[in-house]
Amino acid sequence: MLLIGSNLAILSTEDTSNVPGNRVAVRLNPSPHQKSGNPYAPWTRSMLEKLDSLVQSGMTVFDFGAGNGILALAAAALGATEVVAIERGGIPSMMARANISTNNMGGIITFHEGDFNQVVLPASADLVIADLDDKETVKLAGSSATLKLSPGQHYLTMPETAHIAEIDAALVGLTLAEQVGVGDRWSRLDFTR
Repeated sequence: MLLIGSNLAILSTEDTSNVPGNRVAVRLNPSPHQKSGNPYAPWTRSMLEKLDSLVQSGMTVFDFGAGNGILALAAAALGATEVVAIERGGIPSMMARANISTNNMGGIITFHEGDFNQVVLPASADLVIADLDDKETVKLAGSSATLKLSPGQHYLTMPETAHIAEIDAALVGLTLAEQVGVGDRWSRLDFTR
């Protein structure tokens, strides 16, 4: 069992440990390749810790590049009432579907496989997670209606692609209010009008 922050516990489906009473659990199926969504990887762990402090009850979360679904699952377990997770395909998509099912989160997490520009999203989100490479981020930034950035929203992305979110925000009349490092792989961007 991996305890994250003060609210979250990550376990393998094979782990029969009791989760401490004050924590919510996310159970992950063993992955044929643990490259995507490994909770022990420093960058995944730093993101889980940030989600533990950011996610509040009732939030809507978009997860672009969801991998095995670990971040979407954490957001749902921590109280988000609507999570849209999108992954291109392959083994990560298969694992995300299995993990969503294992955690009985199908009523909270809507999973889409394929091109995220083809997905119809809810009107807005309180939190956007974008674990995308440069090429994918540029493609996402080409559709400001897809990102639906708004004041007060948190946007979590890799530092090297943060400039794409800034361009997207400018297209809808927003400016970067704050950029905060989250571990060595993520940045939190907050926008204002």
